[in-house]
Amino acid sequence: MVSVEQERDLATFRSVLEVWSEAVRSNYEVIARHTGRPVMPVLKSDAYGLGLGLVYQALRDLAPPWIGVANPWEGVRLRRLGYRGRVLVLSGFLPEEVPLLAQWSLTPAVYDVQQLAWLGHGRMDRASLTFHLKVDTGMGRLGVLWDRVDEFTQHLRRFPGLVLEGVFSNLACADRPAHPLTAQQIERFRQVCYFLRDEGWPVAWRHLANSAAVHHWPDAWMDIVRPGLSLYGWVPSESRLSMTMAVRWWARVLQVRHLPAGWTVGYGAQCRLDADRWVAVVGVGYFDGYDRRFNPAAYMLSRRGERLPVLGTISMDMTVVGLGSPSSVRPGEPVLLLGEWQGQRIDFNDVAAWAQTAPHEVLSRLGPRVSRRLVRDAAGFWPLWDQLHA
Repeated sequence: MVSVEQERDLATFRSVLEVWSEAVRSNYEVIARHTGRPVMPVLKSDAYGLGLGLVYQALRDLAPPWIGVANPWEGVRLRRLGYRGRVLVLSGFLPEEVPLLAQWSLTPAVYDVQQLAWLGHGRMDRASLTFHLKVDTGMGRLGVLWDRVDEFTQHLRRFPGLVLEGVFSNLACADRPAHPLTAQQIERFRQVCYFLRDEGWPVAWRHLANSAAVHHWPDAWMDIVRPGLSLYGWVPSESRLSMTMAVRWWARVLQVRHLPAGWTVGYGAQCRLDADRWVAVVGVGYFDGYDRRFNPAAYMLSRRGERLPVLGTISMDMTVVGLGSPSSVRPGEPVLLLGEWQGQRIDFNDVAAWAQTAPHEVLSRLGPRVSRRLVRDAAGFWPLWDQLHA
């Protein structure tokens, strides 16, 4: 018997993102075994759009020693979820956020000497506060320039209550194994670590490796690794490391209909049918994060594994796909936009290539209408669907 709440769930949401908890845990453990290092899962930006609460729930039993977030407010959310390990605020803090750091036991990134004064004068008590120094080795975003760290440490000596516990940097091109900048960044980072050691700053945590570096750059693994998108199954090109796809994005069919040859589909009439065609209108669009920039190679998958090519321009709330037959799908039935099903897979790299963007953007752009669900096994919500539509 299906409850009223379960029926309302399936009736309300036209678009569902499943997060498979066992796959997230498996990917975490694969990364730990592969690198031989502790793992700091990076759950910034609401866990890349999947939902911080859902992903933390999936990882909770593994007790990760660190979790990375973007700002102090994400750290506060993580604490309220019950996480008691270490929290690194990767994008630092603003002056008014300093009290949060001590109140919620958050470790900030520091990338400017001005922040030392903010920390030194803005703490609510006079207890020591640890931080990680963020160094710019070639990314050109936040960070102390790698060859100016000596100037930073001179300023740091004026603040004895601040403890330099870690040092880290960001790799700009780790997903491209042949790019020369990555090796240069790794060497610059090593020089920073040697300098800190020789000058009497024995940092406990050196970290450099993002998801791509976990796959391609063992020299970047250091003391701990910081995977983000690979927790959900992303594998960069040329990697031999096997990961499990941990997400599936479904949207439901609104209508199945027949269109005559010569008919145009979508805004701008960019698609003209060269023959009679059965099509389905799917209740998902660019407001939901299904990118309007998709090229003609884009497709969805039916539950039976049939490829359904996207036709015409994607609208704000709807997308039209071509069908092999009028029975390929039925109104109300979900079709797959991202993930693995029946031995076929639409992965992050596929979707990113269709939109000419980075795979990290695929999840982080998902809209608020997409219902995020944590599922316990590979079947997801299909048993419930079958009960409702038997």
